[in-house]
This record gives sequence, C-alpha cells and structure tokens, in this order.
Amino acid sequence: MPNLKLDIDNTVRARAATGDMHFSKDGRHVPRLFGDEQGLYLENTRTGAVSRVFLESALAPLVTRVAAQQTTLDALTRELAALRAEIAKAAGADKLEASHPAP
Repeated sequence: MPNLKLDIDNTVRARAATGDMHFSKDGRHVPRLFGDEQGLYLENTRTGAVSRVFLESALAPLVTRVAAQQTTLDALTRELAALRAEIAKAAGADKLEASHPAP
C-alpha cells in the first residue's frame, strides 16, 4: 500500500475493505472518495450527490472532441449569418420591387 503524505489539516480515514476514503473536518464528515471499474467518484455525504472524478488522461479525448465540435459550430454560425444576410437582401429587393412596380 502506498505511503503518501497528504497536505491537509483535517482527518482522512481509508477503509481497506472497500477502498473508500472518508474525509472529515472539525468532526464532521465531508466527501467520500470511492471507485469501481468505471472510475473514481466523490460523494457529498451531506446531500448524497455523487460526481465522477475525471483523470487528465480521460479528459484529453474529450478536449479534442469539444474542439472539433466548436470548429463545426463556428462554421455553421458563419453559414447561418450568410443565409440570414441573403434572406434580408432578398426581402429588401422584394420590398423595393413592390414599392416601384414595373410599368
């Protein structure tokens, strides 16, 4: 089992049987850290809310996907602006034609 120095001013209790880590501050239980085959989780012991803890290695592919989606979104935004400009131009031409009909 690794021996690590934790830089905290509170109590950390680990359960060897479950692998859970329980944190407490001023005698109150605060988050519980636990894991399974799918990843690490942090539970708010007051509310019961559980959040997944993402490791940097897991986030790297997500960052790449988000960047690609942002590039696509930017292109679609430009295309939409161009289409709106065409529609506005066509609507303006129709109004001009309606106000000055050909003889």
